[in-house]
Amino acid sequence: MTLETIAGIYDIDELANQLKSVIESKNPLKYMDENINWAIDKDVEPEANMDITFSSKFLTESSMEAWNPFKGIMNWLRKSRIAKRVKKILCSIVAKIQELIDEGAELKKILGVALAAIIAALGLGAINPVLLTVLVGLLATAILDGITNFCAV
Repeated sequence: MTLETIAGIYDIDELANQLKSVIESKNPLKYMDENINWAIDKDVEPEANMDITFSSKFLTESSMEAWNPFKGIMNWLRKSRIAKRVKKILCSIVAKIQELIDEGAELKKILGVALAAIIAALGLGAINPVLLTVLVGLLATAILDGITNFCAV
């Protein structure tokens, strides 16, 4: 699937802007935590979802030192089939992503290659807002940490 075809279906420019913003903030966890709508997205992947609202996190922690604002998203990512699939797909095209990074390719092109690989592996029907959020977050993590480090974990 070409970048033009993908761009006709998804707003690649908006996704690339989100990716750029996440990379600049150096905080992919915050991006995913803020952009995954837990109330709605629990229906997408109920077994990976937990009650991670602010009040439940705050009330279950005994002290503020023990409270980690990203604990919920980290637990969700560990259990999430979507996150595991996206990471596996990104790692399957590690050489291509690294080549694009080394060439200084636009984020839009890197994102297009990653999205094309996901569509090829999972099908167009598997794409939803949760998957796109996870893709942007994990791709930003891979770019920030180095793609080979990202895949080694």
